[in-house]
Amino acid sequence: MPKSATIDPREAGPVYALHQGLEALGRSGRGIQIDDVAGVEAFWSADAMDVASCGFVLRLQDSRRLYLDVWVEPAADPDDEDRARPPKVDIEVVPLAVGQRYPHFPSPADPVGGWREDVATLNDFLERASPAG
Repeated sequence: MPKSATIDPREAGPVYALHQGLEALGRSGRGIQIDDVAGVEAFWSADAMDVASCGFVLRLQDSRRLYLDVWVEPAADPDDEDRARPPKVDIEVVPLAVGQRYPHFPSPADPVGGWREDVATLNDFLERASPAG
């Protein structure tokens, strides 16, 4: 995936987490690349001081839908170039059944902060980041 100058690695927001999660998904051997993603339908986001945790309901070009859970732990000190390292990114991918709006969580209180459907910024990012975009 092309790097975007508009995404600052020190910003642990949903766009950054989506970027990191899609890069990890592309490397995961699951056969899904960024250009396979047609759009983000919904997401949740919980940012701690040094960690971003987000979940995304993705619609693929072939009409399949999946849930991408992303946990991003940024580099130890992004201002120290000698110690700069890529962020640690963990993902979980869950296919969603036809008609299943969201993934199932163990607690009715999850996801943290609830689902959001204001996805225009995320879909704008996808359009810019896609090799065809």
